[in-house]
Amino acid sequence: MSRSAALKHASGSESVLDEAASWLALAQQRSLDAREVAELDAWRRHSEAHEKAWQAALELQRMFDGVPAEIGAEVLGRHRTDRRAVLKSLVALAFAAPAGYAAWLHAPRVTADYRTAVGERDDVALPDGSRLSLNTASAVRLEYSAEERRLVLVEGEILVSTVPDSAGHSRAFVVQTRHGTVRALGTRFTVRDLDDGRTGVTVFEHAVAVRPLGAAQAHRLDAGRRLDFDGQQVFPSTVHDEARPAWSRGQLVSRNQRLEDFLAELSRYRPGLLRCDPAVAELRLSGVFQLDDTDRVLELLGETLPVRVERRTPFWVTVVAR
Repeated sequence: MSRSAALKHASGSESVLDEAASWLALAQQRSLDAREVAELDAWRRHSEAHEKAWQAALELQRMFDGVPAEIGAEVLGRHRTDRRAVLKSLVALAFAAPAGYAAWLHAPRVTADYRTAVGERDDVALPDGSRLSLNTASAVRLEYSAEERRLVLVEGEILVSTVPDSAGHSRAFVVQTRHGTVRALGTRFTVRDLDDGRTGVTVFEHAVAVRPLGAAQAHRLDAGRRLDFDGQQVFPSTVHDEARPAWSRGQLVSRNQRLEDFLAELSRYRPGLLRCDPAVAELRLSGVFQLDDTDRVLELLGETLPVRVERRTPFWVTVVAR
């Protein structure tokens, strides 16, 4: 494996470095305004990989301009540095700083057994014959033992279709999240690490047992229902009428959805920032959209709604009023 290929493998997605390079190149050209600083902060909080890429960018910036280490949200340099040059330097920095690279390699996402980049989806067969589908920007660690079949959801969203234990030991099938566990009861279900400090679970066949970390008992969730839970409690379930998640078919389905909410969901499938101007946030739309071409989805919005798409860079897009 080449050094550049090794970096792509280690980071989980070359696009994260590319985005960090775009941010750094912009910040070196001029001061970021308040809105841009807020957008950069949101990008950094998107995942651990994003924050690590930004810290590498800051280290590169300090090498360029001697910026103090305590400066984090804003970069003060003024060199008109090309994004490609910044990206090349970031790649070099990752290999030139062994300690930082080692930390990157040992990040939870990087050490996952299965992972997808932003906009990527994947289907894999598990050792026991069960099927695992990973949605965009997802990572899973496999922890099978003689006692149980355990998947650790590091980040993102997965669809699990379980089968009886092929080892013949009737081991329980468990998905562990940062908020608790979801035990399969012969079933097909999704588990998603949500951005609001909860885990979401949707059951398509049979049932699961959901148990928050701080709960004494598990809560049964049957097919056709979904719920969220945090580390202490299970929240009320609601009905869903899907036969399988739309993303597993490469689709994003909208039913009379607010444009802002729709774009927030679409942003999961494309690198960079996708913003919605508050002036058009309450517009409603319905439809079935193909996730393999998110640029085309944005074009369709301009054809069906009174909006237009502003592209500051390929990674910085805002939907505004037309």
